[in-house]
Amino acid sequence: MKTVKLLSGVECTFKPLIGKHQRILTENEGKNFKKNINEVLADSVTEIGGILNPDAKFFEDTILHYDKKSLLVAIRMHSLDDDPDFHFDYTYEEDGQKKVLSQDLQIVHDVEIEDEDGVKVITKMPGCPSKPYHKPWTTYAEIISDRFVFIELPKSKIKVRFDLLNGAGTKELDTKSKKQKSSHTMIELHHPVYFTKSSDKKDIPVSLDLDNLEWKDIEFLRGEIKRHEGSIDTEVMITHPVTDQPIIIDIIQQPTFFFPSGAI
Repeated sequence: MKTVKLLSGVECTFKPLIGKHQRILTENEGKNFKKNINEVLADSVTEIGGILNPDAKFFEDTILHYDKKSLLVAIRMHSLDDDPDFHFDYTYEEDGQKKVLSQDLQIVHDVEIEDEDGVKVITKMPGCPSKPYHKPWTTYAEIISDRFVFIELPKSKIKVRFDLLNGAGTKELDTKSKKQKSSHTMIELHHPVYFTKSSDKKDIPVSLDLDNLEWKDIEFLRGEIKRHEGSIDTEVMITHPVTDQPIIIDIIQQPTFFFPSGAI
């Protein structure tokens, strides 16, 4: 068992991954890879933010997006005794033939510590660079009831509420085609609304019209979302061997994240 603090501030206790979890990840009947990941997390995690033995539905809908990513990295590192080495193969086509570009890297990030003389130095530690959520919590019950951020836009003075991104929000992203995505997409996943009054004086949330926001307001909104959200950098950039164009790879999406030997 290992207990870590996630980016939201809550503590999470989990068991290391075993062969059973690799089997679950590769089961396809009536499932998809993301649902399989949720089942693996449900089987591994014994407590998260005061919730005992959370089920797969919790990891599908409720957990904050960056808590989930940081948890996946933490579980992988613990299961491999904090071995930072990471290998993956990028498959591409050249002259009509499939070729493979092999990449080796280390999952490490810079941490400032004090040496024995009290001097602050930068050292490498296992894990990915990350930023905690602006507001820390201690339980997931608090997060579930208080996942909203309230701001006032500087130009229009509109009072806006937006959500912090959770599993349900990322499912919305999965339903969008490439043509449906734009610079608005990540804002829309946070469901920004303003409020108007009903005839009986109750607040009614109305979706914010992003197209008609002035730049000062929409950029402020983007900045506030970024400031309040957590983040963890699980992406690496490689150069395409043929086009020389940069390619962004998310290591969590690579088979070797869960099958480090690559023998699958």
